[in-house]
Amino acid sequence: MPSARPVTTLHAQLRWSLEQAVRTDPGTYALILRCPADRCVKVGRLGKLVLRKGYYTYVGSAFGPGGVARRVRRHCRLEKRMHWHIDYVRPAMTVIEAWYTHDLDPREHQWARTLSRSARFDASVNRFGSSDCDCTSHLFHSPYRPDLSAFRHELDASLMGSRNIDYWRP
Repeated sequence: MPSARPVTTLHAQLRWSLEQAVRTDPGTYALILRCPADRCVKVGRLGKLVLRKGYYTYVGSAFGPGGVARRVRRHCRLEKRMHWHIDYVRPAMTVIEAWYTHDLDPREHQWARTLSRSARFDASVNRFGSSDCDCTSHLFHSPYRPDLSAFRHELDASLMGSRNIDYWRP
C-alpha cells in the first residue's frame, strides 16, 4: 500500500513529489516552463530581457550534492537567493515538467546544441545560462509545448543517444 502523502504546504508537496520520482543522483536536466504572457525581466548582467508568451526549455546539470532532485526542487521554488540566470526569469513562468537523466557523463551542452538546431525552438536569449561555455544559450523558446519523445528522437538522430531520459511533472 502506498505511503500517505503529507500535505502541509505547496513546498512540502513539491518536495515529496520530487523525492518519490527523481533520485538524488547527479545528472543533466531540462526544465520545461510556461510563460503565460509577454514579460520583461531584469536578469543580472544580461540586463532586461523580453520573455515571449509560450514555452521555454532551460538546460542544466546537477553534479553536486543532492543531484538532479535537489537542483530541480530549487528551480521550482520562488523564494531563494538569485544565483543562476534562470533564478531571475523563473518567477515569470511556471515549471510544468522536468526531463532528466542520471547519466554520469554531463549531457548539458549536447542537449543545448540539439535544442539550438531544432526547428521547433529558438535560442531566446544569447548567452543565457551559458556564460561558462561556448553554447549559444541554455534557454530556448517555443510557441508549442515541448515534446520529450521528439527531443529523444533528435538526440538519437544526432548520434548523442537519449540515454534513458525520464520526466517529472509537479
